[in-house]
Amino acid sequence: AGADLPERVQIKSQVLGEERTVLVRVPPGYAARTGERFPVLYMTDGDAHIQHTSGTVSFLARNARMPEMIVVGISNTDRTRDLTPTRVERLPGQPNVRFPTSGGADKFLKFIETELIPHVESKYRTQPFRALAGHSLGGLFAIHAMIAKPELFNSYIAVSPALQWDNFVLIDRAKEFFKTRKEYNRTLFTSLGNEPGDIGDAFGMFRDELRRQQVKGFAWEAVNYDDEDHGSVVLRSHYAG
Repeated sequence: AGADLPERVQIKSQVLGEERTVLVRVPPGYAARTGERFPVLYMTDGDAHIQHTSGTVSFLARNARMPEMIVVGISNTDRTRDLTPTRVERLPGQPNVRFPTSGGADKFLKFIETELIPHVESKYRTQPFRALAGHSLGGLFAIHAMIAKPELFNSYIAVSPALQWDNFVLIDRAKEFFKTRKEYNRTLFTSLGNEPGDIGDAFGMFRDELRRQQVKGFAWEAVNYDDEDHGSVVLRSHYAG
């Protein structure tokens, strides 16, 4: 691979019963920096975000704003299946919109925990610091991961999270999570573009829950980028996060 091109890695997943493609981008000069270990950023929608996010990481590292990282982008097979925490047969008021495969987030998370992370940590020089970033349904997944497996990642970035999914089910789960946790030594950055409607309402509700929680050690930020839309907000969010 060229200087900054990600390596395409194939993983035969027993958990998902299929082969998965993962894009792994190592820091510049990785081969020569033999004694160095790096934190890892895992991302959903890998193909869409590996390039701009790798560029952002390199830029910030060159400017001494963060350490270099290994960036791992997971390519999609059935995106809706993998990123949604519950099964939604159809949308209320839209009888023709169906999600027959939805609700596979726990399985996808198990793939990440038991197959992907061990693979990355055995093949690359990693530090025990893991971040997870997701956009839209991926943002929904990032919040789900934080609640379902709170210790798996050190840091979460949820961009335009689709928290309106299944009647705001994850906002209820987040409420419970914050109620029952005394301490949570983790960080969350979440953001939204100029997105009125259900997704914007859900973001407001989630931000209100974040403001109400009293969990020790939990550092979070929720930001609106009013001059970005649902797609363009990712680049600035990954930079800020």
